[in-house]
Amino acid sequence: MPAIKSIVTAAKSWIGFIPLLELGLAMVLSKPLTPKQEKFAQLVADGRTQADAYRIAYNCTKINESQIVNASKLMSNANISQRVRELKEKLSNKSLWTREESVQVLKEVIEEGRAGDKTSAVKELNLMHGYNAPIKHELSGSVQVVHRVVWE
Repeated sequence: MPAIKSIVTAAKSWIGFIPLLELGLAMVLSKPLTPKQEKFAQLVADGRTQADAYRIAYNCTKINESQIVNASKLMSNANISQRVRELKEKLSNKSLWTREESVQVLKEVIEEGRAGDKTSAVKELNLMHGYNAPIKHELSGSVQVVHRVVWE
């Protein structure tokens, strides 16, 4: 019986410790994010991959393997993952059509659609994820400038 009594005593002490543990976790989660971490969280919540979000938030010019590792480390940060959850919840309450839903529908078109539809869906996905080269728009013609002087 003494062993059971010590287990009960230990359990009671742990139960008293749980609110303190939760309080400590709340303090950790309330630490503000850096601007780059916030941008990363917003991009992930908006449907970007972690690696893409990392590249954009941290202004990476080249793609390499370390960005995937760093993005994963960021998402394992309790503050950042909590922020992503908050943002996703806010977005789901606001939007009728999310980026994630767009990607899912386009994916379904690619898997089940006709050849022409598949090509269009792939083009749209590439455009959404920024895989295409920047689009350059050239304008030609003249601009007429009219100056009006108003006297009061």
